[in-house]
Amino acid sequence: MDKAVMIGKKAEQDKSGNWCFDFSDAYRHLDNNKSVARVGWHGKGLLKITMQRPDKNSKMGTSYLYITMPDGTNIPWLPSQTDLSRVDWYIVE
Repeated sequence: MDKAVMIGKKAEQDKSGNWCFDFSDAYRHLDNNKSVARVGWHGKGLLKITMQRPDKNSKMGTSYLYITMPDGTNIPWLPSQTDLSRVDWYIVE
């Protein structure tokens, strides 16, 4: 990942040299229509987090996050305390 896509000041490089950031930056990327994931999820089959915004046909009244599972299913998602505290988030292209 290019260092230029980071928004905040907290960032680290993983073992592969990719730039990662904390959840506050991950949320800013989500708010800018990007999908994100954690390095710590590799091997667990979790793919990406995306923000869904309601439109005029939605039953939801506000934006929410969902996770895309390996089988392509999207389910609503809330971050855990571990997710919030890690600096291993990255943008999924």
